[in-house]
Amino acid sequence: LAITPGTLAYRDGATGSETHIVIDTLTLQARDAQSPVNAEFRGTIDGIAVALTGNLGPLATLAQRRLPYPVAVQGDVAGKKTSITLKVQRSDGFVELQDIEANSGASKVRGKLGIRQVGTQNAYTVDITSETLALSDIALPVASPSSAKQMPAPRNASHYVFPDTPLPLDALRKGNASGQVTVDRLLLADGRTLGNVRMQFTLRDGKLDVPALQLASYGGTLAGKLAIDTTRPQGGPAVTLVLDGHQLDLAALLAASGVKREVRGGKTEIAIDVAMRGDSPHKWMASANGRARAVVGPATLVNAKLDPGVWFDQIAQLANPFRTVEPSTELHCAVIRLLLANGVAQIDRSI
Repeated sequence: LAITPGTLAYRDGATGSETHIVIDTLTLQARDAQSPVNAEFRGTIDGIAVALTGNLGPLATLAQRRLPYPVAVQGDVAGKKTSITLKVQRSDGFVELQDIEANSGASKVRGKLGIRQVGTQNAYTVDITSETLALSDIALPVASPSSAKQMPAPRNASHYVFPDTPLPLDALRKGNASGQVTVDRLLLADGRTLGNVRMQFTLRDGKLDVPALQLASYGGTLAGKLAIDTTRPQGGPAVTLVLDGHQLDLAALLAASGVKREVRGGKTEIAIDVAMRGDSPHKWMASANGRARAVVGPATLVNAKLDPGVWFDQIAQLANPFRTVEPSTELHCAVIRLLLANGVAQIDRSI
């Protein structure tokens, strides 16, 4: 079979979503139904450039469904060197991708993925492990003009500590899933690295529940649980977060909030238990109800590059009026306890 050129459009009858494939070259070649298939594809899938060659199992194996169907391809996806090997096991209403080994760019992923048809939606079971996973290696399709929503005009650059860019939480309504993900090194788009990421999750009818989440970041460890409910129309998605941090680096925490100061020491413990609403970090913080606590150990704050317009320097100046003439501020300890109501923390002898 050879197609050159061609186009293919697939519309999901249940969700209405569309997948558009532009075929530059597609070839499938085998001696007979019992022989492996040599395959080649060059083109785009929803705007993502794909060029793959490889070997597929015999057509007889795919039709009989008795044995796992092997797939092994390599090439380029979205400009990144990519290789994928897996086995497809099919039965009535269920497809399982077994023994997945995928490499793309800096990312390496292993595991299995199950897909079961439940009513008008697919239900996914996920068991994925990765030595290194870079978010930039995960190619996301560009929405087709027929299904793309009208996007709002770009906002001016935000001055908020917590960005007000909307998050794609609508995707939580488009399927059900459960499983676990383990990533030794998670590379974020902003260049930061999270280590030892462990997550268990369940997504059902627009409700995401993460009862176990842990990771290494900011020089220490974080553990907690998260729930997001997108089914409530009033006020946007409801979010609850419980998070405990141990032995965190004060300098890294300050840098994450936009304050870059030289700090030595200052191991920090945090405890957060909040309920929020909205579709962006800014809306979450502006609606937060609950409590937060931070305990900072001994630290040396270097009194250089002071900026009276920065909140951290304003607080430090109150704590040490001689900060402008002394080379450093010696912090013995600090305890901060905040009760949050609708995004406002009232401080009453709680620092």
